Amino acid sequence: MRERNANTSITNTTFAQNRVFGSDFVNNGGGIVFSGTSTANILNSTLAYNRAGWVGGGISAEDGVQVNLKNTIFSKNTADNGGNPWNVGQHSSRPFNDQGGNFQWLAGADSSDNVTDKVTIADTKLGELQQVGNLWVYPLLPGSPAIDAAVAGAPTTDERGAARVGAADSGAYEFGASNPNPNSVSVLINDVSLTEGNSGTQNAVFTVNLSSTSNQTVSVDYATANGTAIADSDYTARSETLTFKPSETSKKINIPIIGNTIVEPNETFIVNLSRPSNATIQDSRGLGMIRNDDVASRPTPNSTISAGGLSTAGSSILNPASLPTNTPLSIGGTNSANTGLTAPSLNTLVS
Repeated sequence: MRERNANTSITNTTFAQNRVFGSDFVNNGGGIVFSGTSTANILNSTLAYNRAGWVGGGISAEDGVQVNLKNTIFSKNTADNGGNPWNVGQHSSRPFNDQGGNFQWLAGADSSDNVTDKVTIADTKLGELQQVGNLWVYPLLPGSPAIDAAVAGAPTTDERGAARVGAADSGAYEFGASNPNPNSVSVLINDVSLTEGNSGTQNAVFTVNLSSTSNQTVSVDYATANGTAIADSDYTARSETLTFKPSETSKKINIPIIGNTIVEPNETFIVNLSRPSNATIQDSRGLGMIRNDDVASRPTPNSTISAGGLSTAGSSILNPASLPTNTPLSIGGTNSANTGLTAPSLNTLVS
């Protein structure tokens, strides 16, 4: 968002994951840029994960602009400082006017580098960015210090239009408020188990279902993660966005499993769902089980196993062959000593 010489009021708004590219002093303001001469009032808004090439990952404002902040959250905005190791202006190009209820995370390099001189430095525990109707919001998670932290003057509803109940929260999202337009569609993924195979690849096929049909387009991201199985050794890592058109309720995810002949335990990997749009996630974790089908080889009857040259030390034979336990066998050999070689008549030898 860019405003020049215009008085501006921003209420119940989320600025998320915006970026300004470049490495010189004009690449400011990842989320908002104010220039010229004006007044900007920002109330109960959330600026998170925005990035600038120079300074002001969240907001950049020229000196002629008075920026007033109330009940607003700045979370994990960053500024590249033109590639210099200054670590300044991560959230804002300079300190602004504090009207109470504001939060910032992470802290600035020093107190003069914070968004205001009175801002509360604390992790507000934002959840995953998610779409509610046509809006994108960062929900507050349980235990967030922004819950019930707003000062007087908060709007009566949040960004979604949900009523702010009791003491209002800081930021654009009211924790615990009922969604005025609840989305009854939820997303879930199944678990999959398959035999590994000795070579090539075969697909572990996961199914992602919607709990019901939707008249809106639904999307959800997925990404694999290691359990005891290792990506690109036991399976091929994948990540993508699944999109369900209206009336579609099921999608497949194919994860290639890499066959081998190594004797090993059964192994697991995970397919995680995140960032739903026009839906909620009911089951976010699909477990993939790769069943081992390789076994240690055993000697066949009447096979010959060469142990190499043998020598004795006391009553022990050195350089013996290695066999699985409980293997019936007979022993024969050529003795180069003056005394004979006696092979015991045993069915089982135990090491």
